[in-house]
Amino acid sequence: MVVAQAVAASIAKTAGCALWQVVAASSLLKEGASVPFVARYRAHLTGGLEPAQLRTIEGAQREAAEVHKRREAIERALREREPPMLTDALREQLRAAPTLRELEALYEPYRKARDTLAARAHEAGVGALAAALWRGELRSDAALESGLRAASCPPADAETHLVHALSEHVLLDGGARAAADEAYACHGVVRARVASKTTAADAEAFAHYADFEMPLRRVRPHVWLALHRGAERGALSVSVALPAGAASGGEADAGVGALRAVERSIGALRALPPGSARARVLRRAAGDAWARLLVRSAAARARRSALEHARREAVGVFAANLSQLLRTPPVQLPAAAATAAVLGIDPGLASGHKCAVVDARTGALLASATVRALDGGGREAEERPPPADAVHALRALIERHAVALVAVGDGKGTALAQRAVALAMAGTCCSSFTLVPEAGASAFSASALADAELPHVPVAERGAVSLARRVLDPLAELVKVPPSALGVGLYQKDVKEAELSAALRAVVEDAVADVGVDVNSASAQLLAAVPGLSARTAAAIRSRVESGGPLRSRAQLLQVKGVGRVAFQNCAGFLRVAPAQPGAALPDEPLDATRVHPEAYAAALAALAAVGADVRALAAGMPLPAAAAAELRARAASLPDGEAAAEARALAALLCDPLLAGDARRLLGEAPTLRARALSLADLAPGMRLRATVRNLTPFGAFCDVGAGTDGLLHSSQWRGAGGEGRLHVGARVAVRVLEVSVQRKRIALALDDDGGGGDRRACARTPATARAPRADGAQPAPPGVHAAVAPRSRVKRTLSGARHPAPAPAGPRAAKRPRAMGGVCARAPRAAPTPPDATAHGGERASPPAPAGSRKRPIDLGGLE
Repeated sequence: MVVAQAVAASIAKTAGCALWQVVAASSLLKEGASVPFVARYRAHLTGGLEPAQLRTIEGAQREAAEVHKRREAIERALREREPPMLTDALREQLRAAPTLRELEALYEPYRKARDTLAARAHEAGVGALAAALWRGELRSDAALESGLRAASCPPADAETHLVHALSEHVLLDGGARAAADEAYACHGVVRARVASKTTAADAEAFAHYADFEMPLRRVRPHVWLALHRGAERGALSVSVALPAGAASGGEADAGVGALRAVERSIGALRALPPGSARARVLRRAAGDAWARLLVRSAAARARRSALEHARREAVGVFAANLSQLLRTPPVQLPAAAATAAVLGIDPGLASGHKCAVVDARTGALLASATVRALDGGGREAEERPPPADAVHALRALIERHAVALVAVGDGKGTALAQRAVALAMAGTCCSSFTLVPEAGASAFSASALADAELPHVPVAERGAVSLARRVLDPLAELVKVPPSALGVGLYQKDVKEAELSAALRAVVEDAVADVGVDVNSASAQLLAAVPGLSARTAAAIRSRVESGGPLRSRAQLLQVKGVGRVAFQNCAGFLRVAPAQPGAALPDEPLDATRVHPEAYAAALAALAAVGADVRALAAGMPLPAAAAAELRARAASLPDGEAAAEARALAALLCDPLLAGDARRLLGEAPTLRARALSLADLAPGMRLRATVRNLTPFGAFCDVGAGTDGLLHSSQWRGAGGEGRLHVGARVAVRVLEVSVQRKRIALALDDDGGGGDRRACARTPATARAPRADGAQPAPPGVHAAVAPRSRVKRTLSGARHPAPAPAGPRAAKRPRAMGGVCARAPRAAPTPPDATAHGGERASPPAPAGSRKRPIDLGGLE
């Protein structure tokens, strides 16, 4: 449904846009348009809303429907109570609640309980007296005494029952609950202790939280998730309480101060003389409600709210990291190696290294094998050089299949595998290897899809096939794996599966839309991730291509069963009909190989003809000449303001985009790092400068691959608060400096090396595409048709128009007050062995060009082959 005006205003504030933009986007989404379609092809109607903003609006629409449904159920339940509990004031509060969490918080005190002290008070006959006193209808203390004598119990017991009945009124009062919530938000303290009945293994795993105590407002999201996991496993006892001795409104105790705030929230008490019997009973009821009801409920709400925030943070971190991972460009093999192969290695120890050779052009499996990883047993086995027969077997695979590149997984045993590969490549046609994240490879190996694709390959060797294919086309291979199994998040097992899955599906859809898909070569799994297509329609398209030959135009999609008008509108712009190979003939309609939507073909052809541009050159990947691009923009800018002019300007920006045709990943992601030799932990020393690749980004730091088989931790205290935010993302290559190395614990502490002169500065300093530059006057975008709403774009937005992607979610607050050498939390990684005899102390990389005279800060070149 189209969101209501009040809800739309709230969404506009959350999404950082104008109210009219929310209304326009809501209408388009209601009509069945997908988020990527609206972001790229209806930007002139929404004022250029980004996918992240549109996702916020889309999610708010769903939540508004859920809130409406839940509100009706709560009102119905309260009306059916005996006696009915739905008052006019409560109905207004329920209808004003904008979220499910606030709705449930209002309903929580009204949930049925089996047997309460308040229920017993009503049985004792003081319910009506309590209601009258609460409403301020008892005019004297004598009326109170008379009511107590009329109860069906002794007067002393009647007053106790009256206090219990009034306590329920206090609990149901919104002002009292707000006072309790504020007290916990400002002064709450989180404490954790190791549970008495926990196992030794769990006690060791959560030893860091054995004596944990911290103000609630300072507990970071990832810490909350760790505490929650410990409590769920029975290893930790976690509580939230108010401390004694904390200042609160002039009181010596935070609890006392909160109690006084609760008393002030009771309207009847404020109107009574302080020394009256009625005031004394009401104060006693406030104290009873605080000690018995409000403290427990406020603590539970505070804990639940913090956990929900932590889960949202974890989902955001995972989504941002996955977004970058999916945009990783394929490795570009030399032209002479077009018919060569790629060797994928899934490292292991006792089980050996699983190897698979695939064709570099088609990804077809050519050979698979398992080679021995260790030479003997014992703790020192990993410290020895790789077995000679393993090196010989790898060299034989490389030579027999003309392997041009080796893809080594980053899991357990990777350091040993890298050293074996470095030795095996010597003297062969293969000169480099790359490290590939192997998260999700085992999930793919055991899936029904792997059974269908690789029926005769042992399950243990299927992961190597996936790793080899990931360097050829990362997106096509990664969509075969459940997103939650890709391991680029933080405590993803502690978040709600439905929430995580929904967020990651949106990330995959946005990434596929940004990159684009060749309809004739894409798998059914990749096609199913295209906006507007389902698994069934994707399978139908794939079946049509396999049975009837390649599609010659986008229009032929309408002939596929299940692709109707709405589906075609949503998917057509993200499906390319590209030449079968470079240099081959273009499709019948050249624009079918571009990002231009079929609905705009006539306008695009007319605009290109007006500036003398060659549409076939554009479809072949050639950029629009600068003079033609300038003229095209000038023509669009000269049109009188209106919806047609806004649409023309958006089309001109798309036609001038360097991502108009071809694989967009060349500008959206970082190419994988290629290495010539291996490095071990023993080669690292404090002060050493290296180039690293970010593998995972979390609120407390970035895990970076420096080529040693163990990811180093770049703690957030090393780069947050000093302009580091927004500089790091999964896949970014940065210059780092080693702070500390622990060979025994297999941990590396790193710091950014801004003065090192190395790393990929373009990637490191890139502005997220969704971080729109604010207007100089601070105004919101104008409605469609007003020139200023569409024309001003940042340089990044103009360059990547039509190729937007969500900005990485903030990774959380500053992790520490001061740097810690090992960052407090480091990833445990596979044990590393010594460097092979021919490896240098600089990691065995090919020699970098000599540093300028007098310079001693040039980092070791681990970022790519010179």
